[in-house]
Amino acid sequence: MSCEEVHSVRPLEPDIAEWRKSSFSQDGGECVELTWQGGQAFARDSKNPAGPVVPVDLLGLARFVAKAGRSDC
Repeated sequence: MSCEEVHSVRPLEPDIAEWRKSSFSQDGGECVELTWQGGQAFARDSKNPAGPVVPVDLLGLARFVAKAGRSDC
């Protein structure tokens, strides 16, 4: 696999995206939603679903989720 393949970001196909947000999010809607397509994660602001979508590094996302779940942070 080449460096271009490893670091390339596949475009999101919005018509088939299944967005998910944390079950801990409040009714205020201030949350980040995530979706996965083709081995790539994407994030968006739940308050602005038509707004920008950001590709997310899976390793960085895993580290963030693990740390966010700790009570000593």
